[in-house]
Amino acid sequence: MRVALFITCLADHFFADAGTDAVRLLRHLGCEVVFPEGQTCCGQPAHNAGLSGEATRMAAHTARVLSGSEPVVLPSGSCAAMIAREYPALGAGSGLSDRTWELGAFVHNRLGARALGRGLEGRRIAFHQGCHALRQLGLEAESIELLRGAGAEVVDWPTAAECCGFGGLFSAKV
Repeated sequence: MRVALFITCLADHFFADAGTDAVRLLRHLGCEVVFPEGQTCCGQPAHNAGLSGEATRMAAHTARVLSGSEPVVLPSGSCAAMIAREYPALGAGSGLSDRTWELGAFVHNRLGARALGRGLEGRRIAFHQGCHALRQLGLEAESIELLRGAGAEVVDWPTAAECCGFGGLFSAKV
């Protein structure tokens, strides 16, 4: 299956390993990964800051960049939620919402993968799903099931459903 990877500006500038690992994972699962040219920020920081003109301009640009027919996969729940849930209100990306996926949800729900090797065998992990993935995309169990499928013991975290307060930016100041 051919997929378009929207790398996100956070992964591109701050978390490069997340982008590299996303490519490796998707290729391991049999996907042909393409990188649409002209990727920039999805506009989520501008949208969250109330800069509607800037967010609308960025959304229109990103919608043009992602105008193909393949699924669009993002290694960020916040950016995936921006494209899937907020672009329609900004008048951008008609049809894009239905083919936009957060990486874990794509692997779990679209590709049907559960067991990804035993690379996390013996590790105890407490997982916090970001607010946009949890509340806007409705993702709850997908990432936890993938972690367990990789051998991890996922332990309860009493505040796992609480907001971290970073507003989808992982405390980055842009």
